[in-house]
Amino acid sequence: DRSMVAKVFMFEVFNIYLISMIGPSILQLTEPGKLEELANVQAILGVMAGNMPKQSTFFLNLVALKFSGFPGELVRLGPLIVGKIKRKWLCKTVRELEALHKPLHPAKLPLVTARSLLIALICISFCPVQPLINVFGCAYFALGHLVWKNQLLYVYEPAYHGFGLMWPRIANRLMGALIVFQLTFAVYFASKFVAGAVVALIPGIVSILFVRYLRQMFFVPGQVLSMDKCIKEDILLADFKPCSTWYRHPACTYVTTEETTAEVPLKLS
Repeated sequence: DRSMVAKVFMFEVFNIYLISMIGPSILQLTEPGKLEELANVQAILGVMAGNMPKQSTFFLNLVALKFSGFPGELVRLGPLIVGKIKRKWLCKTVRELEALHKPLHPAKLPLVTARSLLIALICISFCPVQPLINVFGCAYFALGHLVWKNQLLYVYEPAYHGFGLMWPRIANRLMGALIVFQLTFAVYFASKFVAGAVVALIPGIVSILFVRYLRQMFFVPGQVLSMDKCIKEDILLADFKPCSTWYRHPACTYVTTEETTAEVPLKLS
């Protein structure tokens, strides 16, 4: 699932975001009368900055149409029709009927995750140019939260659990979207005046340093020490009392059992 999320996300970023952003600028610069502008960096930045507001309408329509698939996910008309046909003509035994009613694994979840990351990238990048995109972006994530919370609780049954291993990759891509937004507007300001580009680069540098801090403090230790190992270590260190201001993962919260008065970590089932 992690590999699928990475591949689908990069595919959609390249084919939807980068091509739509850079493609019109390349076509405009390769026109017969503008080939000499390819040697002028200021002219290239000016063309790219001028085309960015023009592409905001396309991305606004894209975000507005993306959450139109949530009602179809709730209804699940295709599985309903196929289930009716199987129940009436194809299922001959009790075991086949039970398998038909067994909850499914959410196979589309990696695709939904990659699509949501793309929507986050688009909303972060174009929120100053097209403020209306924030409304559709909030509607997409609010409706998606309600729909997929219902689907994961009552429709699908995951065949396995990732124990939080997906979140570092999602966090990296969200921080990458923020850095892309900051660098994009640095280019936009550079086309207007050089001093604005220098000032606009400061948030991007701060974000890069923050990503490096997150990797050193959280992501790299999480790759070496798994969640199962953390729980075993917490059982051995049950007498250790962490500071009340420290962050504590819900899987490692302390509870008091009936057999003993000692506090032991809550173990995942």
